[in-house]
Amino acid sequence: MWLPPKIAKNGFLTVNRILGVLQKKVRWKSCISLKNTAFFYRHQIMKMLITRAYSLKSISYS
Repeated sequence: MWLPPKIAKNGFLTVNRILGVLQKKVRWKSCISLKNTAFFYRHQIMKMLITRAYSLKSISYS
C-alpha cells in the first residue's frame, strides 16, 4: 500500500520529494488518459499549495 510522504522538519527536502512524487503521478496518469483532466488539475493545485506553504514558511524563518 502506498503512503503519502510525511512532512518532516527539513521542509525543503520534503517539499521537493512531495512535488517529485506528484509530478510523476501526473505524468503517468496524463499519459494513460487525457480525458481525465480533473486528476491533472487537482495535482497541479496541490503542487501550488505546497509550494506556497513552503515559501511562506521560509519567509517566516528568515
